[in-house]
Amino acid sequence: MKKLIMLLFTVSIAAIATAQNTYQPGYYITNSGNRIDCLILNIAWKNSPTEFQFKINENEQPVTADIKTVKEFSVDNAYKFRRFTTKMERSASDVNKLDREAAAKWNEETIFLNVLVEGNVTLYKYEEGNMIKYFFSTGNHEKAEQLLHKEYVVNGVIMKNSTYKQQLYNLMKDKINSTKRFEKLQYKKESLVDLFVEYNGDTNTKNLTEKQNSGSVNLKLKAGAGMATLYAENVINYYEMDFESSVVFRAGAELEYILPFNNNKWSLFIDPYFSAYSAKGSDGNINYSAKYNSVSLPIGARHYFYVTNNSKIFVNAMMSFDFVVGDAAITYNLNKLDIENTSHFAVGAGYATGNISAEIRYDFSRGLLNRYQYWASEFETFALVLGYKFL
Repeated sequence: MKKLIMLLFTVSIAAIATAQNTYQPGYYITNSGNRIDCLILNIAWKNSPTEFQFKINENEQPVTADIKTVKEFSVDNAYKFRRFTTKMERSASDVNKLDREAAAKWNEETIFLNVLVEGNVTLYKYEEGNMIKYFFSTGNHEKAEQLLHKEYVVNGVIMKNSTYKQQLYNLMKDKINSTKRFEKLQYKKESLVDLFVEYNGDTNTKNLTEKQNSGSVNLKLKAGAGMATLYAENVINYYEMDFESSVVFRAGAELEYILPFNNNKWSLFIDPYFSAYSAKGSDGNINYSAKYNSVSLPIGARHYFYVTNNSKIFVNAMMSFDFVVGDAAITYNLNKLDIENTSHFAVGAGYATGNISAEIRYDFSRGLLNRYQYWASEFETFALVLGYKFL
């Protein structure tokens, strides 16, 4: 089993070693206004950057440029960042850190803003951790103004300063004069993007969010088989039961959410499956047996390494919660030890192409006899799991 575990880690390390981020066509504009066409490392930024890496061509070494020397950069016609020195309000969105005043506290900052919708009126986003702020610009777009939305607490009640609604109404009432349209407007990317696209009109709008990363859901059917080992020992009299390795079958499904950043390389998933295990053993004098059917509920995170646009290597880690199905027990010499619900940690590595995936999954040892004070047990599995994505 140790050799199999080493194989799993070798696959994972190989995936990390061979995977690489992508340099894609783009440009940047210097402080003097010169446009430099180049290849930019596209990391599908979640947080607003202060620097980026680029190459003049594939054979060159990467160079880092930063906000001090670059006033705009763009990559893959999807991500465009413009530098502004503007007043910024940084109120927290964390309930435990909310301010107690409605008034905004402004500070002048130099920042890169992510262009979401480009037109006569342009929409930008600034993101840093859990803080998301939106900005707009008009005319020659040399200045950006923040759309003010601030949550604050008064006597334990969360209140909202929604000045952004009035700002946008004043800005757009020449074409959108319904006050209800703005009263119901949420301070969220989708709502604001729709509004700016509507105001600018189809001919004057470039919606960059259409090519930017967005979250998505995958649903898979999964089935697999592997080897399982079980060992049990009475810690008082040192009686041991070392079961023969046995085949264990599993079938289930997976719900995966692809996170909307870093080129969709990260995901969260829940992977319920049913498995059936039975085995026998003997110490020469006493025969013993085990039967253990269970429903496991792994919850974990996955990271992808793209090989081509349609194929990728992945590694994942998870915590699994295991629930006994039916009569599960270890029996020996007319004695019966009931198996109980438990939990364990698991890791995996695999390859996916199109709708098909194959994964090597190792489930670390779990105790099946924890209810018994004088019994210790270890149950481990190593399996090949196949998946088919239909959503």
